[in-house]
Amino acid sequence: FDSCNLIFESKSKLDKHVNIFHQTTICKCGEEVSVIDFTNHQKDDCPYRKVNCEYCTIEIIYKEKYNHETACGSTTVKCEGCSKYIRLKELPFHICGEDPPSYSDYGGSNYRNDYGSDYGSGSSNDAYICHICNSNCYDFDALQLHMA
Repeated sequence: FDSCNLIFESKSKLDKHVNIFHQTTICKCGEEVSVIDFTNHQKDDCPYRKVNCEYCTIEIIYKEKYNHETACGSTTVKCEGCSKYIRLKELPFHICGEDPPSYSDYGGSNYRNDYGSDYGSGSSNDAYICHICNSNCYDFDALQLHMA
């Protein structure tokens, strides 16, 4: 309890304080969390927390969100305005009558497809490029945070 600077007048009050504020529990993700912070951990930080897919709105666990939304966002729907098939993740940026952007529009040979494979060089050292805004991310986790 190094971070707790409270002083108690009796051992029973100390014990009560410890039981309320300093007990920990193990989350299903394996992290040890104080009981008092457990609800916030499950809601905001736990990789096994429930979230909704941005595209199909089904409930998934956060740990699988990026892979699910990559696949789900790659499914196509027919635009009611121009009858072209557009990927769900590109639909908010679609302008009827225009062709969807080509891979070269997103950085050419450095672009990584939806499954993490490089187009072009084949090097695993290439930056991860955001397919929406063309930002460079230094690794997969940075791209996932950027896309969130």
